[in-house]
Amino acid sequence: MSSKDRIVGSTIDIKALYYMELNRLFLFFIFILTGLLYLLFNYKRPKNFPKGPWHLPFYGTTPIISRHDPNALVDLSRLSRTYGNVFSISKGNRFIIVVCDFPDMKKFLVNNGLAFCGRPKYFETDDEKQKILTRGLSHSNYSEEWRRQKKSCSYFCALLERMNSTLESDIQTEITDLYKTLAIKKDSTVPIRKLFMKTSTNLLLKTLYNERFPLTDTSGEQIYYMLYDLFEKISEVDSIKYNPLLYYHPNYKGKWKEYERCLKLLRHFLEQRNIEHKTTVSDFAYKQKPKDFVQTYFQDLFFPIFNTPRSFKPNEDWLDDIVEDLIISGVEPISSALSWCIYYMIDNPSVQLKVQEELDSIIPEEKLPSLKDRHKLPFTEASVLESLRLGCIYPIAIPHATLSRVTIDGRSIKRGTEVWLNLFATSRDPKLWEEPEEFVPERFLNDVRRVTIPEYWVPFGIGERSCAWQQTSLVQIFLIFASIMKKFSFHTINASPLSSCHPIQGGLTRKPADFQISVSARDHIFKDIE
Repeated sequence: MSSKDRIVGSTIDIKALYYMELNRLFLFFIFILTGLLYLLFNYKRPKNFPKGPWHLPFYGTTPIISRHDPNALVDLSRLSRTYGNVFSISKGNRFIIVVCDFPDMKKFLVNNGLAFCGRPKYFETDDEKQKILTRGLSHSNYSEEWRRQKKSCSYFCALLERMNSTLESDIQTEITDLYKTLAIKKDSTVPIRKLFMKTSTNLLLKTLYNERFPLTDTSGEQIYYMLYDLFEKISEVDSIKYNPLLYYHPNYKGKWKEYERCLKLLRHFLEQRNIEHKTTVSDFAYKQKPKDFVQTYFQDLFFPIFNTPRSFKPNEDWLDDIVEDLIISGVEPISSALSWCIYYMIDNPSVQLKVQEELDSIIPEEKLPSLKDRHKLPFTEASVLESLRLGCIYPIAIPHATLSRVTIDGRSIKRGTEVWLNLFATSRDPKLWEEPEEFVPERFLNDVRRVTIPEYWVPFGIGERSCAWQQTSLVQIFLIFASIMKKFSFHTINASPLSSCHPIQGGLTRKPADFQISVSARDHIFKDIE
């Protein structure tokens, strides 16, 4: 072949390749344009849907990052001033209704309670991931079986308390252990939130399995660190729920794998103990008083000894999910609530002094506060309530979803719509609370200094899907708080108030980030704990 032929052939080949590439670019452009037009016309708010800010396809409403992000709460409050107390945002490919004031929350969750009892569905095409995010009483979708299992859990907890009234003694055991740990560390700095997490973990394990790990014993470190890691990972996978494509991003995929790993470790830990309890259930064991929740559950499952007429019964298929849910929804909320109580005592030393003066006037030096003393300690209880209001451990309640199409105030809400309750806004609503940013326990005391709780104090949610363990949690928080305030005083390491310099952390609950504080023993002799 001559050199001339080679040049001509090369020119023809280059032209052909050029037109082929141009054709591909054109098709790619048409594909992108079609996709954008599809997104533009399909990611519109439904007709008569609450208004809200602009949004981008796939990404959603730009300012809103995560319901676990404490900074997002400021954005939600700002948006409510623009679009009203009921507005909508978008995350990924879905629109979410955000309710920011108490009267509207009542309309949604009380007046139309059943319609909003569902839970959102994520990962429509991935059942395995969907199951991870929607199991247990807190996160399962509403159904008759869910309703029966919730009643069973409440029934067994009440039954266990009546038959084996150890709740208060269990709490006092943990308080004594906490005393000893704080006494060792007195006049030094203490990582208080981690101590509270260990205490609340032991309380749950004692209730579930009649098992606990002393705070000074290294045998419990595995479960403590496992739960600590899990709670930190929960907020990191929030974005993946709303945009599953992020799962394939290396960074997000790694976070999801870590989240799965933590859940599997917890699941394995709990399943082992459930199997052990199952093997101990026998006719002989039936004749004994049950010592813990899981034993009670299995005894009634295999030997229906409690002949009280009822429309519900235990279901072994739910047990692993239920105990996992109790651990996850019980440990961090209690530790976060106690952290806020100490946080506000440090930030308000005059309140701390009043609490201690009340405790000294009612509780003898050699005794621990008990439930019988609760009504005699109104200011102490009011301080707990105010800490929960201002700390707001659940700033956005676990999302609800509509079970059917519903119309409220002219707004048409289709089935499956996700609904967020902005409890943070309610806790700081100036129409409900005078000087809402101030720590004022007296707002929960009436003229005769009795504790009164207004209906709009809703730190654990509202409606049928509110926290099922609210009363038990309040008992635990009150007794632990009152007991440690009786024996110790808490201070900052430096002169600055915590609120002026300390960051707030997201996660499963809203909490002060890990903080070191100084603990000093009051003028009491620790005869009862040595």
